[in-house]
Amino acid sequence: MGRIDWFFEHEAEYFATRLQKLVLELHGFASERLDGVYSKEIEEAERDEALDANDCADYQRYLRGEQINQQRALSTMALTMLACLIESFLDEARTRMDQKAFPSAKKKKGKRKGKRKRTSKSLKWITEYKERFGIDLTRLTGFDALREVVLARNSCVHENGHPSADYLAQTRHRFLEEVGDFQFFDRNFKAKDRFIRCNVETLREIVVEVSEFAMALHTTLNDVRSKPRLRD
Repeated sequence: MGRIDWFFEHEAEYFATRLQKLVLELHGFASERLDGVYSKEIEEAERDEALDANDCADYQRYLRGEQINQQRALSTMALTMLACLIESFLDEARTRMDQKAFPSAKKKKGKRKGKRKRTSKSLKWITEYKERFGIDLTRLTGFDALREVVLARNSCVHENGHPSADYLAQTRHRFLEEVGDFQFFDRNFKAKDRFIRCNVETLREIVVEVSEFAMALHTTLNDVRSKPRLRD
């Protein structure tokens, strides 16, 4: 019981600390270094006497475009790290509960007809926590932020950085890249043509909300743990 008790006393706070150190601090440091490198190169281009005005402007546009691509890659890294920590926390919380008091849902044997529908990780969490513990994750403080992280990460990994239909339909779009003037006036420019890119401020806001979700789940699991269900 000692290992289980340790989880229910400390893991939520420890999780929030990991988010701070492994996501926010690393992303902030990398973003600052990235911006510094490109700012220096853009300034050096202005002082390069070998470049005329047109060549200098073209080269600076190239550098800014490259910088945006690097920022998108950095966003993918940060969102992937954040999603991995979330998955680890939810899996750990689930396995800490008494397996005898909360048996896993029975799996039906036999072959399924037709194509198997792909189920998202977040949907599996929602289903399992509801079936095993009677906890509706979607009603806990901060779940919206958790879902946006997972869907943004999936968009980066599986949609080449463009927001997926699920991301556009189920989130507040806080990780969507800001639209430039040209794109804003382009009638053919769609929401799905935009990219996922998180800045330091948005990421910090999301981390706070995900940490609040962890604390809410911690409290709810403690309540469930103190009043375990009877076997069916």
